[in-house]
Amino acid sequence: MRLFRVTANATMAATPVSLSSAINSAGVNQFTPVVETDGAGTVMLAYYDARGLASNTYQQRIAKLSSIGALVSPIPPDTNPTPLGSPCAADVVGEYQGLWRGSYPTGFRYDVAWTCGTSSIDRTILRGGVQ
Repeated sequence: MRLFRVTANATMAATPVSLSSAINSAGVNQFTPVVETDGAGTVMLAYYDARGLASNTYQQRIAKLSSIGALVSPIPPDTNPTPLGSPCAADVVGEYQGLWRGSYPTGFRYDVAWTCGTSSIDRTILRGGVQ
């Protein structure tokens, strides 16, 4: 998986962001990344990951990163990256994925919604989040 930091002024410049091996693993099927920022430099990255799972099985994960791609210490009980929900054994994965930052009575949190299904007509919408 690759991320780029883009600076847009009179010209646009893109710089590759080096991701931790906890996120970016060679030979692992990782796909459909979505990114959300808080405007102060924190970047949230949600993605599907097949690391250590059976064929056609994927885990939704979310990682909290600094603006240079380093993992940020999580707020317990979360880990970083945090697996969300149970692994999904599916023939159809990744049709939808959303990531947003919401304000709640307990403070801000990032929520992720994603789908998992066993056929083209069977879909489950799942949701999870971290602070």
